[in-house]
Amino acid sequence: MVVSCIVLALTLLLRFGPDVPVLRTLRVAMVETPVRKISEIKRHHLIVLIILAAIIFAGGEIMLFFAPELVAWYATSLAMYADAMTITALLSAVAMGRRSIRIIRVKLDRRKTLVGPRSRRAAREGKTRPVADRLAARNDDEPPGRFLASAA
Repeated sequence: MVVSCIVLALTLLLRFGPDVPVLRTLRVAMVETPVRKISEIKRHHLIVLIILAAIIFAGGEIMLFFAPELVAWYATSLAMYADAMTITALLSAVAMGRRSIRIIRVKLDRRKTLVGPRSRRAAREGKTRPVADRLAARNDDEPPGRFLASAA
């Protein structure tokens, strides 16, 4: 009784009340949003609603009428759906784990190359000798570049 009185008072207030922000918010919440949702209902939604209502109200009789094959088919399709969703979730988790490991490895590799004595030593050792020094080291008797000129 109390709830119905509150609903009646709100309805009368929305219909005959002044145009104030509180009533505009109530109008959006109580009138415009439900009307928008109801207008989005399609024909197939109503058909599914009627079928579900029939199953809810006469569930046992419908199962007897449509035979156990329907129940077995429904259980099989539901199991396949559950398996597909489980596989999808697992594949998503594996992909996310691989991506996380890759990001962590990159950050750790950067940390190794940017910090510490190992990186400074590697930077010094990574420098190569100039080409003339390498040629001179191969053949000490001849000046650098002469061997290349005679080979051509």
